[in-house]
Amino acid sequence: MADASENGSIRLTIHLAQCFDAGVDFVESVHARGDSIADIKEALAATSQLNQVTNYELVHEGRKLTQLFDDVTTLDEIFCDAANATVTMVERAYSLKAVYDHLRRFRENIGLSFVDYAYRAFGVGVGASNFSSVGLKDVDTRSAVDKKSSGEKDGASAPEAVGHSEEELSHIKEHATVAFGGALASQFANDSQSVLSKWTLPIRSLTLSQWNPVPPPRRLKGDLLYLTLSTLENETFVITCHVSGFYVSRISNTNFNPAVKVSDKGFAHKHYVLYNLVSALSLKFCAALSANKAVLHEATQFPESYLIPSQVVTRFPWVVSQKQVDQQIVPDFSRVQLPVYANGTDGTDVVKDWNEEYQAIKDFPREQFSERLLRDKLLNKCIQEFNQTATATAMDIVHGNLVPLNPNEEPRKHIYLRNNIFYSFGANAILNRCDGGGAHTLLSCVVDYLGERVVCQAPVPGIFNEQLDSEGQPVEKVAYGYAQEKDTIVVDTAMGESMRHIADVFHLKSHPVTLESGSTTGCDELVVSKSTKGIRGTDSRNYVIDLYRTTPLDVAFLDAHYDDSETSYPHKEASMRHELVEEWFKRRSTAIFKAKADDLEQNGGSVCGEKSQIAIPYEEIVFNPDTFAGTRDSDADASTVREISGLVTKHMIPECLDDVSKNSVPVDGIQLTEFLHKFGINMRYLGCVAGEALRHIGEFKAQVERDVAANRQAMTEKTDTEKEKEETEIDEKTDEKGEPSAAKLYPVVANLTALHNLAVQEIVVRAAKHVLRKQGLRVPPSLKSHFVAHFHNCVLGSDVTSTPSVAVEPELKAFFSDEQMSFVELDTHKAKLLIETEAYARFRYTLADNWLQDIKRPQAMRELALRFGIQWKAQEYCFNKAALAEQSASEPVETVHEPAPLKGRKKKHAAVPTPVRATRTTTFVADDVVAFVPVIKDSSYRCALVDEVFETAKQQLQQGNKDVGLSLCSELVSFYQQIYGDVHVETADFYSSLAHLYAENDMAAEACIVARKAVVLNERLRGIDSFETANAYVKASYYEALNKDSYNSFLLNAKVFAVWNSIYGAGHPNNLNIFSNCGLMLENFKLYAEARTLYEQALNASIAINGELSDISAVLRFRLGVFLCKRSLFEEAMAEFSVAARLFGELVGPDDQLTRESAKFFSSIRGYFEYQKQERERKSAPKPVLSKKAVRWGHGLRAGKRGKSGAVAVNPELALKSVDEILRFIEGDGK
Repeated sequence: MADASENGSIRLTIHLAQCFDAGVDFVESVHARGDSIADIKEALAATSQLNQVTNYELVHEGRKLTQLFDDVTTLDEIFCDAANATVTMVERAYSLKAVYDHLRRFRENIGLSFVDYAYRAFGVGVGASNFSSVGLKDVDTRSAVDKKSSGEKDGASAPEAVGHSEEELSHIKEHATVAFGGALASQFANDSQSVLSKWTLPIRSLTLSQWNPVPPPRRLKGDLLYLTLSTLENETFVITCHVSGFYVSRISNTNFNPAVKVSDKGFAHKHYVLYNLVSALSLKFCAALSANKAVLHEATQFPESYLIPSQVVTRFPWVVSQKQVDQQIVPDFSRVQLPVYANGTDGTDVVKDWNEEYQAIKDFPREQFSERLLRDKLLNKCIQEFNQTATATAMDIVHGNLVPLNPNEEPRKHIYLRNNIFYSFGANAILNRCDGGGAHTLLSCVVDYLGERVVCQAPVPGIFNEQLDSEGQPVEKVAYGYAQEKDTIVVDTAMGESMRHIADVFHLKSHPVTLESGSTTGCDELVVSKSTKGIRGTDSRNYVIDLYRTTPLDVAFLDAHYDDSETSYPHKEASMRHELVEEWFKRRSTAIFKAKADDLEQNGGSVCGEKSQIAIPYEEIVFNPDTFAGTRDSDADASTVREISGLVTKHMIPECLDDVSKNSVPVDGIQLTEFLHKFGINMRYLGCVAGEALRHIGEFKAQVERDVAANRQAMTEKTDTEKEKEETEIDEKTDEKGEPSAAKLYPVVANLTALHNLAVQEIVVRAAKHVLRKQGLRVPPSLKSHFVAHFHNCVLGSDVTSTPSVAVEPELKAFFSDEQMSFVELDTHKAKLLIETEAYARFRYTLADNWLQDIKRPQAMRELALRFGIQWKAQEYCFNKAALAEQSASEPVETVHEPAPLKGRKKKHAAVPTPVRATRTTTFVADDVVAFVPVIKDSSYRCALVDEVFETAKQQLQQGNKDVGLSLCSELVSFYQQIYGDVHVETADFYSSLAHLYAENDMAAEACIVARKAVVLNERLRGIDSFETANAYVKASYYEALNKDSYNSFLLNAKVFAVWNSIYGAGHPNNLNIFSNCGLMLENFKLYAEARTLYEQALNASIAINGELSDISAVLRFRLGVFLCKRSLFEEAMAEFSVAARLFGELVGPDDQLTRESAKFFSSIRGYFEYQKQERERKSAPKPVLSKKAVRWGHGLRAGKRGKSGAVAVNPELALKSVDEILRFIEGDGK
């Protein structure tokens, strides 16, 4: 007990009232003294015995703590210095609000919340995962010592070969054949599963009774609400919610009798907890819940795979199966009644003052750790709830379900105010959230839906109210910045000081402003852009809006591409990215620091014996954001902005291409966008990136041709005597540790080619999205699916027909005008021309004439679906006539046919359209579109607190304080779950970082477990085929290999291969690593035939993307030769080494280490064959193995002399190494 007090914790013993039917008399819990009453309630709700209890009092020494103290009161304030305390949990009389809360908890506990979440989602199949289908074994948590001793006991030579049964090896062999041996998996399949596929509802329905609201006489008796329960036994009960609990009454559908229902045996069903009452009424209720829990436990070991994401915007899958659609359609009467008890007793809880709530939370104290934790948790919750509400309302606006504030204006200028959120159509930038400094920002998000972009923002308090001064004149709402209505620049000194924090964050220069119209700041200066406005709200807070001008204009791009022509870049104000400004700031600071340091060093480096300090002038590392924006600019400001703008083409794009050349290339457009943004490159430079990639490829190939020509010349100049001497001394030269090979072991051509193709595809997809948006403006929502399918037929289905027809139901067509139906006139030629025009205008890139044939259509379809928010039916889509004919023969589609009215008869009733089976004549039909989903862009709040703790944990581990560091990591898991929730992208990213940290500290098993959680969360939140999910699988595979589990590592590698091929298509450069790594693992499994297949696939893939005459292809050929040599296939190995030696000689020269190594292998095997020939001449044919007299395996394979050449040796130890180890050996590491 003393320990608890010394550790700053308190032990609570909580006795339970009998009415709770908890099955125990008391529970115990230990809390930190800084915990609050809310933390106690949360802990009680997490226990299996009390998670159904929602209405209670906590009593200590006769005091009702829940009445005397609020939920944020700490235990230290309540119990003072006590180390132990006894609390009694007693029942409390229900109110209507308490009944609503109890019903919500009941729905959550029986699984109806899963169905509710699916229905609240804006699309189909949200939050699904298929990680369990990979078939991994449980993580081996034995220590490295135990694994090593187990391997020695079993007599295994390598840890990777330990512990695999025949069944596992058979599964690996089968999996290798399916994953790598056949055709690529379908790119239109979605086999992910959600909890809906496993969960059985334990009741048929629980709804509000038709007798609500409670009549006044019964209200006086304590009745609060009436419920109708339908059980799995097909029995119906009417339950009365009373101040004392819940009981079954005699009310029926036709008779109102609120008396307690008593059975023939004199027994009445009445309980304080609804869950207990339903359990007593239905035996199948508890059985179904137990079965559900068992199914979930068997299906996955990670609760993250089915928990509901509560505070995050999830990415919807772009293809969904019919099974997913059916699983989401669950009948439930109470679903439409949810708002009744979810929005408060009077329904006003749904109406929020979002701005006031957000600003109040930001004003919370944050001196203590617990205060920061609570503040960040509530901020994140508020932002996510705002996004959800704003998105739902924005969708209603697009569907025409709401009336605008200005109905007489044209539709594009309509504005809406709903639930204290302001909505407008446009492309306003999302506000950056700068925490602190006295200037308040607003909640904001942008919703793209059905081609419309809706800007959602919590308005400044009082912005819609007309304010008058003492003379009755309107008061200017803008207190800082450019007031457009009066064409004046307002400078409020106090508000300017509150904005100085923003200026420091974005490196903005204080500057006077003089407009071309003559308006000026006079003697004052603006600390931010004139376009950034400061408004003082009626709540006395200073608000800052229009923060889009926190970076300068991209003047170099605008000068080159913006003019009055039809092909001009469409945006006059093209700003640069913040990442570019930060890069300029770092480089400028470094350059100034270096110059001053050099100058100081030349002048002696010190003054009066003291070390001098270097100060960087602030005015040299800031910029004027209003330069080239209609103001009179100084030469210095203009020069600075031009310097920042020129950084993109002079430095960032070349550095980006160099990074791609030496590392990996993105797999899809989303990753490409993120990759370019990290370098500060706007997407309008996509055309430049594509062109520069081609130029770099040409330069690299030209250099290779020059090297090959020079090396061929060097090889031909060698005399026979030199060649003979070289063979004689080959052992001595190769045994010595030589210089690293000159081979260019970077997939330059493959990576830059993939980057070019991906950039062109991204240009096409983005241009197509703009065409879809523009052409779809006149299309009503009910025809959007027809329009989208038709547009895809014109572009992606052009090989089937260039003039596709549109099948619109006649009864639907009659409601729309010719203008709204004009999209049916679109054909391939027109769509192609529109896309080419947009591509050039927005990306300054001229698409090739055959671009429509060059793009990867399934991948382009995926990219466009993710950008526009389309969910397609999961089925095979055919992009040529032959495939479509084969599909149509087996899967006819259903269309609607309306019979013509009979002549000569009076038409009494309208003809009823009848469905008929028709042959599919186009790649897409309207029924292929399952749903349209919103694409939400927001600036989600990121907590700085957890980042600080994580950095502290890493520092502790680096300093050797392992216990402290790991303890902080464990605490961080709890912090992330409290702030973001168990299912959140920030939590997923943290798990990925945590796994890396564990791996660095020799905790491979822990890294594997955490990495699997990261995979599950990425699948659910970012998509089963997202690049983030693929990266999570790659890391998980690495940690499994680190944990000496080749079985799991192989399965994860195979999954990565499938995901990459789904995202990118065949031929991604990263596939070479997959083939090589999996081949090595199959070799360790002694599945040699399958291993050879993968080694050959790696070589063939490299030849396809790198070319035959490339260093990487030659290395892979060398690796294949080593494998064949180990398998005693010497003749085939010799052929591979012969080609490898020739290639290396041409690529890196005859004296390069790689060339000598390949020649050494070739000579050794040739010598062996000559030795065998000599032996056969002397005696009978020997066994087909290497004779110890002829071949000595130590440092290598040694053959007898041939002519004047000496014995040569090989190094088969390389055969046991991975590709990366071979490369390290080649580069000079002889270990």
